[in-house]
Amino acid sequence: MPADSDAATSAGRDEVTPTPAVESAMVVAPSIPVVTGVKGARVWDDAGALLMVYDSGATLSATGRSANGDWLIVESEAGPGWVQTEQLIAYGIQQLAVGALPPSTALAPVFDTQATRVADSAATVTETQTAAIASNETLVEPESKAPTTLDAAAPSAPITATVVISDARLNVRSGPGVEYPIIGKAAPGAAYVVTGRNSTGQWLQLRIDEARGAIGWVDAAYMEISGEIDALPQPVVTPAPTPAQTDTTRTGAAIAAPAAVQTVNALSSSAGLQGTIVFQQSRGGMIYAYYPATGALQPLTHGVDPAISPDGSTVAFTRDGGETGIYLVDIDGANERRIFVRPTLSSPKWSPDGQWILFSRNDDYLECYDIGFNQCLLPEIFFDRFPFADPDQFPLVKEYKFKLSAVDRDGQNFHDIPALDSARAPDWSEGGITYQSKAGIQRTNDGQGITTQEVAFNNLNPYYIDPDWQPNGDQIAFQLKGAAQTDIWVVNADGTNLHPLTAPKTTLVDQLPSNVAPAYSPDGAHIVFLSNRDERNAAGAWHIWVMDADGGNQMLLPIDLPIDYNFGLEQAVSWGG
Repeated sequence: MPADSDAATSAGRDEVTPTPAVESAMVVAPSIPVVTGVKGARVWDDAGALLMVYDSGATLSATGRSANGDWLIVESEAGPGWVQTEQLIAYGIQQLAVGALPPSTALAPVFDTQATRVADSAATVTETQTAAIASNETLVEPESKAPTTLDAAAPSAPITATVVISDARLNVRSGPGVEYPIIGKAAPGAAYVVTGRNSTGQWLQLRIDEARGAIGWVDAAYMEISGEIDALPQPVVTPAPTPAQTDTTRTGAAIAAPAAVQTVNALSSSAGLQGTIVFQQSRGGMIYAYYPATGALQPLTHGVDPAISPDGSTVAFTRDGGETGIYLVDIDGANERRIFVRPTLSSPKWSPDGQWILFSRNDDYLECYDIGFNQCLLPEIFFDRFPFADPDQFPLVKEYKFKLSAVDRDGQNFHDIPALDSARAPDWSEGGITYQSKAGIQRTNDGQGITTQEVAFNNLNPYYIDPDWQPNGDQIAFQLKGAAQTDIWVVNADGTNLHPLTAPKTTLVDQLPSNVAPAYSPDGAHIVFLSNRDERNAAGAWHIWVMDADGGNQMLLPIDLPIDYNFGLEQAVSWGG
């Protein structure tokens, strides 16, 4: 199954999902994984507008349900929305919290949710559609079918475009450029009618939803086009807002914490905290720089897994879905550049001296025979163990491996780092490199003759996730999944002194909150993290918190922005000099 993220994550990617609970006897699960069915799925917002269109096989996180279970609340790349349960493969939905189904969603028509394919004839492009996409809104059926000047300019036979990448689903954006939001994913081999282009022909406008008349934009470099596009119309679209335009009112001013969480604890001033915190609002969403000493908040760019350099001057991040690679942007949002191109990259992290960038990749694979029971044997092992077996009875599959690699800050001198073949979510400190694997938290280093060593692992609970090594220290923080919530733990680099830093304040709530994505301050004295605790110490919205390195003085940072975290190994927060 092709990957569903911009980083072209393989089907073998570990997912971190809460343990199911029985609704009548256990705490309600915060979320469960669901998979879109053979006809794909559509996600609707509370107003009944179409948010996202997913092809078959996409994995989403369901966080709630309607009372009768006919609809589920899921976290999509465009934000939370509603999906009809019949469009999903889902188990244990009774464990989810019940949400009020908006009347507009209940009235949403049921469409054939297969991704739009080539139409029998060219469809009308209306002024309503052009205006809707120009304002980055989901398209609806136009009030009038009268032809416009765009109709006259359209070719008599439709020009089609087919997705040619094979290892990922291609980003479909609301406008012609990476600065526009992602509104959907196009599967490898999917074909669409082309309805327009930008002035250079680098971006194509496609009809992505026949029933609703929705359109979207893709990079032409990843499409095979059936005809000449020179005669296609060039729709006028509203320029995407630059990061500086997005939220300039917040820059340089203190931000009030949301009223709903003001009473979590007595908020002390964050002015004593130094350095710069960068974070992503969502996977592929806006990346911000926050200055705790002043309260200034600066939007930078869109991307995945931001990591700030030790000196605080540069942010590394990734993109995917036809835009894969490692990118750098200056801390003021200027001078964005892609320094390294390779598919399926994630979790960039800087070396302590700021000269190298470490990352995880999963574009290498081994061919092996799938014998079931989650076992895949290399051919030589298979034939040695089963000399009389018929290999045609067992599928020969590609098993993708996660590896650690590094490049310098110019994107040169690529090389691999000694690590297990399930290495993910790495971090690099003076003490070495730590990473997550199927064998728990491991430590290694960059060099010849290095052997990776186990730091912490428990066969009964293998979910030791997202480690971060304390600068100039011996402590490694990570998140550990419990029965009903995830919390932040620490362990010494030699495996001693394993203990939690966060824990539920009370169990007398419908849903326990989680604490995730720890990252140390440059001096190692504090940890920034995400928590979805609310004023009742129950699960609510995600916010950014900070605490001392020993878990004391946990404090909500006054950042009034919605945060989307989906337990998918998002490297959501980073702290630099």
